Amino acid sequence: MYSLLLQFFWIIVIVDFFILAVMLLFMVNARITLQRHIVDTRFFMNVVHAAQKSTTSAEAGAKLDITAEEFSELCKTKGIDSPEVRKEKKEMIEKKKKDEENRIMEEEALWRAEQEKIIEEHRVTQEAEARERKERLKKFGFR
Repeated sequence: MYSLLLQFFWIIVIVDFFILAVMLLFMVNARITLQRHIVDTRFFMNVVHAAQKSTTSAEAGAKLDITAEEFSELCKTKGIDSPEVRKEKKEMIEKKKKDEENRIMEEEALWRAEQEKIIEEHRVTQEAEARERKERLKKFGFR
């Protein structure tokens, strides 16, 4: 009976060491994965910073020691606006803003013209009414 318990004890100890070894492998794997994630995140932050601070993709690629084509491809895959795309978006926004301002000014000019027309029609009708009153007053002898 004692030998059976001793065998059972050694089996449990061996299984515990096996579990400990597997747990250590998982911890080492987690550490490696975390380091890789940190490096990827730092590189992504550097790419974003280079894209925001540079005026061209070639300049940003030079900051990261990669070619302009690689930088452009990296920006496309990561969903980052390259300097050229950022410039295009800025120009498009400015163009839309100017178009909107021009449209508003045209509408305002049309509104003013319409208001002047309404005021002129009102003035003409008032003058006509005033003439009619004068004529009626003349008919009754008032001058």
